[in-house]
Amino acid sequence: MSTQFGASSSSSSSPTPKSAGTYDVFLSFRGRDTRNTFIGHLYESLVQKGIKPFKDDDDLQGGQEIESALLKAIEESKIFIVVFSENYAASKWCLDELVKIMECKELHHQIVYPVYYKVDPSDVRYQKGSFAEAFAKHKLRYNLQKIDEWKTAFTQAANLSGQQFSDGGHEADFVKKIVGEISGKLIDRTHLKVAENPVGIKSSVEDMLNLLCVGKNDVHMIVIDESQEAGGRSRLWLYDHVHHVINEKTGTDKVKGILCENDRYRPGRETKYYTKEEQICLSSASFLTLKNLQILKMCSYSNLFTGGHLDYLSNELRVLDWVNCPLLYLPSEFYPKNLTVLKLHFTKARGRLPEFLLKMLRSCRSPQREKLPTMKNLKYIDVANCDGITNIFDFSVFPNLLHLKVMWSPLVEADHSFGFFKNLVSLDIGRCKGIGEFEIVKEMKSLKRLNLMGIDIREFPSSSLRYLMNLETFSLRWCPKLTKVSFSIFEWQHLRHVEFSYCYKLVTFQATSEIFPCKSTSLEDKHYDPLFVNLEGCESLVEIPAFPRELNGLCAKACIALERISILSNILEGTESKMIPWMDLSFCYKLCNNLARDVAKLRKNLPDDSEVTAMLSLFLSCRQSQFGVWFPGSKLPEWFTYKYTTCIPEVVACDFRIEFPVNFNWENKGLAICAHTETDSRFCGIDINGIVFFVEGPKELPNMFRGHVRLYYIPLHTIRTQLSLTGLPPPSSFQVMFRFEAAYPYEAVGIRSCGIHIV
Repeated sequence: MSTQFGASSSSSSSPTPKSAGTYDVFLSFRGRDTRNTFIGHLYESLVQKGIKPFKDDDDLQGGQEIESALLKAIEESKIFIVVFSENYAASKWCLDELVKIMECKELHHQIVYPVYYKVDPSDVRYQKGSFAEAFAKHKLRYNLQKIDEWKTAFTQAANLSGQQFSDGGHEADFVKKIVGEISGKLIDRTHLKVAENPVGIKSSVEDMLNLLCVGKNDVHMIVIDESQEAGGRSRLWLYDHVHHVINEKTGTDKVKGILCENDRYRPGRETKYYTKEEQICLSSASFLTLKNLQILKMCSYSNLFTGGHLDYLSNELRVLDWVNCPLLYLPSEFYPKNLTVLKLHFTKARGRLPEFLLKMLRSCRSPQREKLPTMKNLKYIDVANCDGITNIFDFSVFPNLLHLKVMWSPLVEADHSFGFFKNLVSLDIGRCKGIGEFEIVKEMKSLKRLNLMGIDIREFPSSSLRYLMNLETFSLRWCPKLTKVSFSIFEWQHLRHVEFSYCYKLVTFQATSEIFPCKSTSLEDKHYDPLFVNLEGCESLVEIPAFPRELNGLCAKACIALERISILSNILEGTESKMIPWMDLSFCYKLCNNLARDVAKLRKNLPDDSEVTAMLSLFLSCRQSQFGVWFPGSKLPEWFTYKYTTCIPEVVACDFRIEFPVNFNWENKGLAICAHTETDSRFCGIDINGIVFFVEGPKELPNMFRGHVRLYYIPLHTIRTQLSLTGLPPPSSFQVMFRFEAAYPYEAVGIRSCGIHIV
């Protein structure tokens, strides 16, 4: 149930601006909880404040999707008040509404203002109490992708600052406080979304937003049907207005910000294509009258923009962010000395970098370099499909650069002067296949992310390792010529994620230590962050040695030549007792055959002689903590205590009830939960007594493939600890349900068998 308030301007696919206005406030609530009480009072107070409300009292009928008019109202609202009440999550329509609201917040920087009406904010944030019960019921009717979408929106909204009303409070004062805050936000808040704030430039972007805010009188004009012409406004973010200003060249020097990204790509959604009349036509004079433009953010994944060049862009620009830019080049006189963010992703036709940038790069090695003007404010460069950038030198003309990303460009050289990027936090030169060598010769203390995906190096030089001690993520994914990597990279103290996936020629890790050459220095001297290692598709890799630090995930999927993983061999031999929390051994047939054979030799009392039983025996000998593992297997063993088998392909969930005797010994025991499917599947979730144990693991491990077994182990003490957070007494039984979803659209899941065993 939803109510809308206020009026300003509307968004439409028509190129002609309309006189109707957008809504100031969209109110999302559960009617049965609050319609005749709190919502009624809030509605009346908004009316008395002078904000004209649009009210829709009709409930959505069962079986309907959210009405298109309602979706349109959400898209055109400035502020969303989300009233979380006891039965809010029980309504599919409220949840769909919330997903749309959070999507609009992400796209257009609209404000979401949560109100907790007689509920605990922590119950909302972590989906406890009535919210847990509601989601548990939804899981019986809707697929897991939809559930995850709802839960993500729920958590995102609940993490925002808002107001709480408890039983016994004074509702009139509470309503008055909300209306006062909303009124203030309507006056003071700008709704122009600049960009996803790059790390380190948040304050700069906030400064720009403050600069773009207009005075209170201007905002009051916007609240009363925005009588100004679009070209006379300071901020343009509605498609109609941007279309009119650019196509009709009606912009003035009052325009300081333009946002146009209304057809942002979303997986699984149809891309909108525009007629000739609907397109935004770029010509030489399109921006000629926009002398004070400071923020320009454009994005189209279809044919929204047409035209190949501009003769003018304002030198006052501070943010230039254009994804899928159709231009072949930018104006030659364009030199925005105050630019903070430069993001240019050209179309496949490849455009040229701005002339000012090319001139600076070409002059870096000239005798006159000390006379070059610097761009002290530029902190973020992200360019893709750009001709004209064939090498990267020291970039000293950008002394405060924090992020450098050059993708899908004919880059052939990256010289040794990377150390001059003293403040650089992120370096990404992925998919620049012309780079055959890469070396860093000076310490880069600030660098946290390094992406060399798809370049043509054969080896990452060991000499560079010591200069990257603060690195957190490192990628050499899809490097077709990479044959070896120094094992010393795992000694980077803060490293959390490393990618070598689909390096087809990677054979081994060199065991020499370049970072800690002295025996007196050991890894035990410092705290090391848990690390996820992705080796998927490294089809020449034969062995994965013991890592010198704790891992929280290892993906070895499709490592078809793999014969040995040291940690698993050590578990078998009794020298290691803790499993990696997440392991994907899909399609590692040679490895699993070797392990099953060795287990059968050493453990004589197995329930049967199947390979799956041998693998389960190996993994379940580690019962210290929770883990999940994927491995090849034809079926579940018969010895599982609780087992379900079916040939019906539509089964998406299995439900078991486990009773525990009064004198049951809970120590050092856990649940082994197993499933085998006939089709590829993903998003396995486990519910125990209504509490969700999401165990699908890192995003790199989403699928379980047909002909494979998925095993989860959860210690009983972990389950009881989680259940105790509900405030209920320790249970004497577990109601366990676990679910799957098809890996691909329009394909049935096909659970073949699943089971639970107490170990």
